[in-house]
Amino acid sequence: MKYPKGSEWRKWDLHVHTTASDGKASPAEVVEQAIATGVSVVAVTDHHAVDNVDEVKRIATEKGGLTVIAGIEFRTELGKSSVHMIGLFPDEYKGQRLTASALHELVLCPLGLSRTAVIAEGRKHSDSKDEESLFKIGMFKLQVNFQKAADLVHAYGGLVSVHNGTKTNGIDEQMRHEGRGIKDVPLSESLGPLKEKLLSRYVDICEVKKAEESAFYMREFGRPSIVASDAHEINEIGTKPVWIKADPTFDGLRQILF
Repeated sequence: MKYPKGSEWRKWDLHVHTTASDGKASPAEVVEQAIATGVSVVAVTDHHAVDNVDEVKRIATEKGGLTVIAGIEFRTELGKSSVHMIGLFPDEYKGQRLTASALHELVLCPLGLSRTAVIAEGRKHSDSKDEESLFKIGMFKLQVNFQKAADLVHAYGGLVSVHNGTKTNGIDEQMRHEGRGIKDVPLSESLGPLKEKLLSRYVDICEVKKAEESAFYMREFGRPSIVASDAHEINEIGTKPVWIKADPTFDGLRQILF
C-alpha cells in the first residue's frame, strides 16, 4: 500500500510558474524549493505553456517525496483585461498519458495556442528574431474563450481553478458590478447571470487571496477554495500553501470537491 496511514494533512502549492513562461525557477529549482518548504504537492501552471512539466515531474520522481500536477494558466476573454483560470490535469485519462506533448496537442492547439500561433502573435508586437522571446511575448497577448477552455480541461479529466475574491485577474475583480453608493455592492449582491453560470457549471475550485473569502463560494455554489503562492520568484514557491487532507495525488485533489 502506497499510503498506509490513509489521508493525512499535507501542504499543497497549486499555482507555480517556471521559466517556461514568466517564472524565474528552472524545473530543478521548483523541485528543490518545494521540498525545502515542506510542500508535498506542487502544480506547474505556466501561462499558455507546458514545456517544463515533464522535466519537473522527472526530477521530482528521482528525488522522491514530491508529487507534481500538470497545469496551464489561461488568459480568457472575460473581464476588463482578462479573467485568469487554471486547468489542472491527471497524469493519465482513459489510457492517454497527459504528457507535455499531449497537453500541447489536445488542449493548447485546439484553443489556438500552438507554439507557432503564439510566436506569430509575438511578431505582431516585437521586431525580435529570437523565437523564444517572441513566444514569451505572444503568450501574454492571446486570450481564450473561458467556457471552451473549461470544457477542454474537463474533457481530459481535469479540474478548473479560477481566480476569485480579491485576487488579481479574478472573476470578481475583473467582472465587477458597481453599486449605486460610493462603495461597491457586496459580493453576494454583485454576481449577475454570467458569473453565476461560470461558478455553477464551469468552475471546480476557487483560488482566493484571503482564506476568509472562501465561505461565500462554498455556501452559494458548493465550491471549495484554495490559496496558492502564484510563485514567479524561486523563493515564493511554497510560501502560501493550502493544507489538504488527502493522498498526495490528483485523485486526492479531486476529493476536495466532495
